[in-house]
Amino acid sequence: MASVSNAPNGTKRVLFSIAPKRRRTIYLGNATAELAEDVRFHVENLLAYRNGGPGARLNRDTSRWLESAPDDLYAKLAGAGLVESRESSAIETLEHLLKAFEDQLVVKEGTKTTYQQAMGSLRKHVGGSTRLASISASTADKWRKLLTDDGLAPATIAKRVKVARAIFGKAVLWKAIDANPFAHIKSGSQANSARSFHVPREWLPALFDACPSDEWRAIIGLSRLAGLRCPSELAPLTWGSVDWDKGVLRVQSPKTAGHEGQDERYVPIDPDLYAILDRLYHDADEGVVAIVPSVRDGSVNLRTGFRKIIARASLKVWPRLFHNMRAACITDWLTRPNVTVADVAEWAGHSPVVAATHYWQPRPSAIREVTGRTPEATRQTTQHRAEPGGTGTPVGAGRPTWNADSGVCQPVPSTERTTNDPSGIRTRVATVKG
Repeated sequence: MASVSNAPNGTKRVLFSIAPKRRRTIYLGNATAELAEDVRFHVENLLAYRNGGPGARLNRDTSRWLESAPDDLYAKLAGAGLVESRESSAIETLEHLLKAFEDQLVVKEGTKTTYQQAMGSLRKHVGGSTRLASISASTADKWRKLLTDDGLAPATIAKRVKVARAIFGKAVLWKAIDANPFAHIKSGSQANSARSFHVPREWLPALFDACPSDEWRAIIGLSRLAGLRCPSELAPLTWGSVDWDKGVLRVQSPKTAGHEGQDERYVPIDPDLYAILDRLYHDADEGVVAIVPSVRDGSVNLRTGFRKIIARASLKVWPRLFHNMRAACITDWLTRPNVTVADVAEWAGHSPVVAATHYWQPRPSAIREVTGRTPEATRQTTQHRAEPGGTGTPVGAGRPTWNADSGVCQPVPSTERTTNDPSGIRTRVATVKG
């Protein structure tokens, strides 16, 4: 049974029980007594239909009343458990869900493309006409395995799993399904170390020499020396973004603009980049405010053009051309004395966790900086020592040893040496000082 009640403030409400000890209230605000009674009548019909079992049929008048009910009143009925939400009643198949999900997306175009790729894999392996009620955790497991069978990289699979979980999470929120069949699947890391490549700063002179214009030098410099996302952060740059006196660049970031306080950041201008920008500024046509006009108006194909420059510089094309230059810049910043991880995160426009996952790179020069020797020289020495018949070398040569006289740890020659007999067997012999 349902009843109409007047709240202390004079507003109307309908009270009813959907199950023993489960009271529900539909608030009607300043509704007339006639409207409140009408709602009470149809609520009772809905309760009878809900409790009537499989063979129950909804009263025809109530069915017509539901079709014409305002969205706010219908939402209150759905919230009370009397009807399904209008969204869920329209979402019965995977295709319905994917369309509803895409319609409510508010993301950048690049992110939308990523979502669409994940939705395409769901259509391919699950089927757009498949009813949501039949999609189970087993279906999700099979879909995950088929992504591996398709030869996708682990990082790509991780991203698609994350999107699939979000899509079916929306289905739960919209009450189209009771539980998320993809909730148990672990997405894994979205970082792809196989496509990571450190672009050495030493390559920049050759790349700059191969550029057809200062504008192209600015494009490369802004990516490799200022860590800007290309092209999204290059396009908004104007000469007003440059603080020549302080040597900093104000960067607008479309990617992070949706996060509070992340719409722009300030980046230090490397001296080599400063020289390029200074020359480009003085050579710019009067009235041109964009630093790289060709990126802003889309008149240049960045990847094709950059590949040609790399070829003219006699270098080998690396994966993820611009991303890896940004990553190399961030890695170089981390090696600067007195520069903290917090500083680099601020300049790069992301958190330290994101930096560690997607941007920090091992530098080939790091071994040389620590040992004072090139990796190639180390390998050659090791190979020479292992060759049968090779020259005997001190076992302890170069090994740090405590010297009591000087009070420091320093290399002290060993009094033992190794030698190789003709059979290639290494033996240790004492060195006798004469």
